[in-house]
Amino acid sequence: MHEPAALPQFVRDLLASVPRHGKDVHKWLFRTARVLHPYRTLASTGSRRFLVVEFDTGTAHEHAALLLHLARHAPLVLAVHSAGKSLHGWFYGAAQAEKTTLRFMRYAVSLGADDQLGVRSQFARMPDGTRDNGKRQVVHYFNPERVTETCAKAAKSAKSAKSAGGY
Repeated sequence: MHEPAALPQFVRDLLASVPRHGKDVHKWLFRTARVLHPYRTLASTGSRRFLVVEFDTGTAHEHAALLLHLARHAPLVLAVHSAGKSLHGWFYGAAQAEKTTLRFMRYAVSLGADDQLGVRSQFARMPDGTRDNGKRQVVHYFNPERVTETCAKAAKSAKSAKSAGGY
């Protein structure tokens, strides 16, 4: 954890302005995200844990069908409604090579997904979050076992590669 004095002044000012209750917190987060936008770069993000896929056209039912189709190619962990018109799928990607996740994202985009969510620094809807209009972003599907299963497969694969004389 950074010591407060080590943080830039504008960050200390933002932290000092955090409200204590409900809607005020959401408004503060929205305003802060716009202030920090120039600092949202690939250099300031870590490795990817989830690939978020969102479709801009079609109905929520069509989005669900596309997410289920994509789930045959990557582990679908969560589906959240944007509280607008789209359903966002969260696919576990931490156990995959960047090349594999990019190939998956290209395929999703070829089906109509928004290509901006392929960028690691792009903001995405938060599960069970609240939009600026007060509408809740409801989770429609959640399967945390998909993360556990994927990690177990990756560990087994790494172990067999190591015993076969790999890395």
